[in-house]
Amino acid sequence: METNNEIKVYKYRWVVLLILFALNVVMQIHYLAFASITGEAAKYYGVSDLQINYIALSFMLIYVIISLPTAYILNRFGLRKGLSIGAGILGAFALLKGFYAESYSMVLFSSVLIAFAQPLIGNAATRVSAVWFPVAKRGVITSVIFLSQFIGMLLALAVTPFIVARYEIKGMMMIYGVITFVVTLIFMVFIREKPPTPPSLEDDNMRVNTLEGIKYFLKSRSGMIILFTFFCGMGIFNAIATCLEQILRSRSFDYNTIGLLGGLMLFAGIFGAFIVSSLSDKVGKRKPYIIAGSLFIIPSLLLIGFATNHTVVMVACLIFGFSLLGIGPLGFQYAAEISVPAPETVSQSILQLSGQLAGLVFVLGMNVFGDNIKLAIIIFAAMVFVAILLQTRMKESLVNSQTVNDPNSK
Repeated sequence: METNNEIKVYKYRWVVLLILFALNVVMQIHYLAFASITGEAAKYYGVSDLQINYIALSFMLIYVIISLPTAYILNRFGLRKGLSIGAGILGAFALLKGFYAESYSMVLFSSVLIAFAQPLIGNAATRVSAVWFPVAKRGVITSVIFLSQFIGMLLALAVTPFIVARYEIKGMMMIYGVITFVVTLIFMVFIREKPPTPPSLEDDNMRVNTLEGIKYFLKSRSGMIILFTFFCGMGIFNAIATCLEQILRSRSFDYNTIGLLGGLMLFAGIFGAFIVSSLSDKVGKRKPYIIAGSLFIIPSLLLIGFATNHTVVMVACLIFGFSLLGIGPLGFQYAAEISVPAPETVSQSILQLSGQLAGLVFVLGMNVFGDNIKLAIIIFAAMVFVAILLQTRMKESLVNSQTVNDPNSK
């Protein structure tokens, strides 16, 4: 336990952070397990590319359907129960998917059930940050939790082709299933609801209920702008990550190279999220970093879509990952701060719903475009430009600016 001007923070917070980190990693592996081997998986199961994409699309669709209900569950029943339900579903059906890896129908069925666990786990990040960590550290902690998602995606994109090359698709699914099951068991043993005393002077009882929180968020101009930003940003990322092999296939990129590029994108995002959120916490501002990150998305996105030189595409993937994924966790924290007294899970659930809905539409759209998939890239770039214009009208986060120099919050 550590104390600072009568505020106590407990060392067990790092245990909670670590096990949630691991849980998010294995969840995201199942989300993008086939993204870098789409063509090979389609041949293995005797289905089309789109049917393989259905697995990732199921995660987006389920997120859209139950994102807001999971906010209610987490607020009503608490972090421990809500997260444990998600972990139990994830562990059980990840293992089932491994046992029946040769059946496309069973893999899709298990993936849909796993998708129900994703919002329960993914929508808890800002709430865990608020319950266990001081105010001035929450930007970084929220980013760390989201880094775990990036790492899971990175492993899915970069490591899967190598595992499949050695153990084939069936072996890969079983390996992922066993690892996931072990992680979920550890999580359910060690997760705790909250520390004995709060980590800040902020009164959690001042938070309104879920329905009132939704109304409050949707009435905020800045809330609606960050909502549109996430609709564009998360939607574009989900589409690029899911369809990366289809985007690069015509330019002589093999599966291993595509997996490496996806991994580099996420690796850059890991550094971007940590660096951007650390600077934001230190300076006490969110808005400038969100706008700056958005500006770099446009050129990098266009290069991914059109460049033929492999080195240029690699650099573009690095910039795209650093900028888009770098501002993602910061955007979640910004939304939680400007929407007080709405519960943290409300703003996060709304943003996740928006991003997953966009990803669902964008992935389907890219498959509809087919050989004209580059047109989708141009449309994405135009949407980001509109988002940047709107971001200039957002207000700064008062919560962060008031607490960055407050010794009680550090």
